[in-house]
Amino acid sequence: SSFPKVTFAGSVQSCPCTLHTARMPKGEQPSNCLELSATEASIAADSLPVATIADPDRADGEQQQMFDLEGFRGHKPGGLNELLRPPNVTGDSTAELCAAINGNGRRACAKGCVVGRLIPPGNIGLISHNGAVEAVPEGRYILGFRRAHWLQTYPLSDLNIHQGNLTVVRVPRGNIGVAAEKGNPVLLAPGLHVYNDATFSFTRLESIQNDHLHHGPLHVVRVKRGEYAKVLAEGMGGGLEPRLLREGCHVMESNLFSVEGRCKLSDSHISHGALSILQVPKGHVAKVFQDNTPRLLGSGTHYIESTNFQFVGNASLSEPVISHGTITVVRVSKGEVGLAWLDNQPHFLLEPGFYNFDSPNFRFVKHCQTTEKIIALGTKKLVTVFSGEVGLSYDHGKLKVLQPGIHNIDDAAHLVDSFLSTQQMSVRLVSVPFEACSGKMKASGSAKKDDLLVCETRDLVKVGVRADVFYAIKDAEIAIQRIAKDEIQGLVLETAIATLTNIIRSTTLNDIAQSKHPAALSENTHLEDIKTRQALGESASAPFFFDKAHDEFLSKLHDDFLTRYGIEITNIRIESFKIMDDELAGNISKQALTTAQTESQLANLAGQTEIATKEQERQAAIRQISAQGEATAMQTQAQAEKARTITAAEAKAQAEQLATEKAAQAEAAAIVERAKAEAQAIRLRAQAEAEAIELKAAAEASRAKQLAETPLGAQLALLQLYTEMGVKSNEGVEKVVYCDLKSNNAGVLGMPSLEALSRDLQGLQSIGEKGKTGL
Repeated sequence: SSFPKVTFAGSVQSCPCTLHTARMPKGEQPSNCLELSATEASIAADSLPVATIADPDRADGEQQQMFDLEGFRGHKPGGLNELLRPPNVTGDSTAELCAAINGNGRRACAKGCVVGRLIPPGNIGLISHNGAVEAVPEGRYILGFRRAHWLQTYPLSDLNIHQGNLTVVRVPRGNIGVAAEKGNPVLLAPGLHVYNDATFSFTRLESIQNDHLHHGPLHVVRVKRGEYAKVLAEGMGGGLEPRLLREGCHVMESNLFSVEGRCKLSDSHISHGALSILQVPKGHVAKVFQDNTPRLLGSGTHYIESTNFQFVGNASLSEPVISHGTITVVRVSKGEVGLAWLDNQPHFLLEPGFYNFDSPNFRFVKHCQTTEKIIALGTKKLVTVFSGEVGLSYDHGKLKVLQPGIHNIDDAAHLVDSFLSTQQMSVRLVSVPFEACSGKMKASGSAKKDDLLVCETRDLVKVGVRADVFYAIKDAEIAIQRIAKDEIQGLVLETAIATLTNIIRSTTLNDIAQSKHPAALSENTHLEDIKTRQALGESASAPFFFDKAHDEFLSKLHDDFLTRYGIEITNIRIESFKIMDDELAGNISKQALTTAQTESQLANLAGQTEIATKEQERQAAIRQISAQGEATAMQTQAQAEKARTITAAEAKAQAEQLATEKAAQAEAAAIVERAKAEAQAIRLRAQAEAEAIELKAAAEASRAKQLAETPLGAQLALLQLYTEMGVKSNEGVEKVVYCDLKSNNAGVLGMPSLEALSRDLQGLQSIGEKGKTGL
């Protein structure tokens, strides 16, 4: 296949992903992403390998803008402290409070007096003087002017006074006072606030822990740990931009600012306007669309800012198929084959692993187990033929037998039909009609244990035979061309029934016996076996019926079926037979019972005879044992006597041997001395003889040399040789037979004649003359 295969790879140094247009907050690590395409990206066994974002410092600053309100109109970088108005009364005494109410160092119009209105300690009294509100601390006071009158007395413990133009508010700790001054919103810090001004109005107290404090254009947003606040803020261009506020207190002063909601940091998908945060778990990928283009994001946190972004969902890498738009990721496990279409062509994904495609022309069909015999998609087929069977296919209409193994077929005209077993099979011979077209039994009781093939013998006795025929397909091509696949068993069964029925019909009831041969024999082998038996001179005893039926059945069908149909009839097993006539069977049983009783009596007599014989043998054995005991005792006594005699003889022999050895040693010493003397004498004589021989040899050599120099000497040497030859040849002669010396038929053993002697002398002379001439 030419399609790309995803390989395992580690992280790379740069990220080609076009989705990262968002910003990351400070202090966070750069996110990991993976953008799968047809030519790049890898998928690991448990998760997608991640690619590190290039230039993390730049990415960190950009992603910070997703969570930062800096640069937006109305943003208060100083936070809440920049907006809170501190208290204008720091002390807790009534004098300080009254001075703040009266203002500008002025005193109230009331005069202290021993008589008059009493202001208890810890309280202040309010006076209306010419429309203005004045305050006096504890004591007794009288009003000296008619334009003033007492309003009310207030304790210091409950200073929440709204009297005319006067506003006195004590903001407790943990709260913020919400007020307005000259139409502008004011936030009061904890403490005592005194305003004697008609343009100031106090609205309410707000807890400092409130998530969102909204007062006119003022917004105080407090984000708890583990969550984001979704807000819309006015940008420098005047448009509203979405932002996600992280943990902390955020203050804005803008009429266009709004809080849209909150979400948890642990959410897998956080979406707010054009902002998206994807947290892809390990072992998963996120399906997204960016600019209408499908993408897969790997495990990790992804910060994305795009107006044309859509999150579809997460998919586990353990899923066999991940499909997203034009992207398809296929996992092929061991023992599986993936089937898919690519550019309208069928493809098989055979190797285990991940396959990644980004093409609108790719369509995954299904996974198949490699144990399936036929895996087909379009014109492509993967056929597995197991051992013990063959595959039947038709290549352009012609039968083609597929042998055991794996066959890869890519041809629309090559059709795979079915499979045919070549293992040995058996079929029970029963008297049940068969469907000629299918070869299957019509009756449902064909598998019963007592199914019998009912036949008639030659003497017209109906017998039931329980038999099984074993066969195997040897040449599938011949078998299928001659017979339909579904009719093979029917053909074997019908032919076997007809053959066995004819064999039994030609046999009498008395000839039926148990079979002995379990193996298949062809007719040729059967004939050769008969010839071998005849050549060895073995007796030709009549075979039992079952043996005869077995051999005759196989000899008729084995070779014929193998040659004609490619089917080998391997064996017929005849288990038993049954006489179908109950009356005849009863008579035979009675006769068999009588025969059994007779045989039992004969067996009893034989047993008694054997018992008597054994008793006699036992008595004879006892006598034999007694005689053997006596003989053993006598033999033991004789052996003891013999041992004593041998011991005495050995002692005497040892004494004589010692004496003989001493005498022999003395004589040997004398002989050694005599031998030494004789050896010395022989040595001297030999030395003398050797010297004499040397002198004689030297003399003879000199004489021979002198004689050899003359013709007479050569003749004398030849005569000497003949003389010595005659002497040697006559040694040991006891009789002399006369032989005609003139005869030429004396042979090799004849005496040399004078003529021969003369010829030899002439030859020697001629040799001497030639020698001289040569010299």
